[in-house]
Amino acid sequence: MSLDVSAEHSRATRVRSLAPLFRGDLVEARVLDMVVHRGFVDDKAPGARALWIICEGTGRRKLIPLDTFSIWLVLGP
Repeated sequence: MSLDVSAEHSRATRVRSLAPLFRGDLVEARVLDMVVHRGFVDDKAPGARALWIICEGTGRRKLIPLDTFSIWLVLGP
């Protein structure tokens, strides 16, 4: 697994469901409190407990399963 961003944390709050997330929200996907992916919400798949993000930096679309990652909504700039 490769890291898309540094392990430095932003001001963020953990999200335990997809309900509070909307297209364009900036999120971090973490494993063991380390940021693995960071990007903007593109789409949600509530039935599959996953979301698609557009990765910051690469612009690539990435599937983020909630069973693998903890999701953090980035607050502020």
